[in-house]
Amino acid sequence: MNPPRLIVNADDYGYFDHVCQGILDCAHAGTVTATGVLANGPVLSRWADALLKCETLDVGVHLNATSGPAMTEACRRALHATNGVFPSKGGLAAAVLRGSIPLAVIEEEWRAQIEKCRSFGFRLTFLNSHEHVHMLPPLFRVAQRLAREFGIRYLRWTRPEWDFREGAGSLLRSAALGVAGTLAGAESGVSQPVFLGLAPSGRIHLSYVRRAFGKLRADVVYELMCHPGRAPAAGIVEPRLLRYHDWEGERALLCAPEFAAEAARRGIRLIGFGHLDREQEKQPSHGRRHA
Repeated sequence: MNPPRLIVNADDYGYFDHVCQGILDCAHAGTVTATGVLANGPVLSRWADALLKCETLDVGVHLNATSGPAMTEACRRALHATNGVFPSKGGLAAAVLRGSIPLAVIEEEWRAQIEKCRSFGFRLTFLNSHEHVHMLPPLFRVAQRLAREFGIRYLRWTRPEWDFREGAGSLLRSAALGVAGTLAGAESGVSQPVFLGLAPSGRIHLSYVRRAFGKLRADVVYELMCHPGRAPAAGIVEPRLLRYHDWEGERALLCAPEFAAEAARRGIRLIGFGHLDREQEKQPSHGRRHA
């Protein structure tokens, strides 16, 4: 019987300087084991080298359709009303469902984002998305096709997390993603690591970690989403993002001895997606399965 295994996956590498530095801080502390890259992130080019040198971090693509400028000409044309800049997640969902942004355009855009990440030399092991928009059923199918096309085995399955202590916003988020997941469920195809971190999304704290870690089961692989960073310089981040994120709080938690100690106390093994690949390779072909 294997102990519970946990991938600690930091979103948004390339978003801001303070986010990139915070993720690397946590990787060097030995707690964050993977990070999702925003291919259109405004600071990615100057932080790509540091990520390549950080051998303890698995790298994936944080597919984006809700923040910043689109990378492809076709997508910029489809977003003419916003001057080529992605809309909010609600605006994107509405545009996809009414067909004003064709799925083929999103697929081309996300392919370009994956190819840009590959161009830096990253070995890509997983896909997920900014604000979980890939869980919208039509976009989930797009993400699946791209995962197959690029030989990427792991595609985040964001599941609801009903923790009433995290407040009404958390419950609404879980309800919305629960509906999306139910509708996309027939398309999922394979099982993925069990997702954690939605309830306190952007503001993980020690009480949540203790509650979550107490529920982890042997022989199961989990993925904890996190958003660590250093404290941003004054005035560089819009207030909406500051309300959602406690970058410095998450970085402090993940770098603190208490986090690793709590994992050790529960017998939880911190791993990356690469560990799962190696485990798969060791199994007989008839016995292989995803966690």
